[in-house]
Amino acid sequence: MEIKRLEAHQLFQEERFTKKVLFQADGTIIFTLNFMPGQQLPVHRHSGSQVYVLVVQGGGMMIVDGVETDDYTDSKTNNFAVP
Repeated sequence: MEIKRLEAHQLFQEERFTKKVLFQADGTIIFTLNFMPGQQLPVHRHSGSQVYVLVVQGGGMMIVDGVETDDYTDSKTNNFAVP
């Protein structure tokens, strides 16, 4: 087992959000998405996949199954979303 420090993968760019892959094997991928204020990810789908989101710092709005929510805040709140 390899232990990785999340902080080492929190890299930010002014131009656009960054994506850093932490683990990938057998159809599973774990990655970070790092956003600066005002940056966004275009609306898209993950058909046939389970997606889990953990906000580590900050907050934002997400659209899940066509429903907009702004309840996604950092993990210190101990809130998480499930399908």
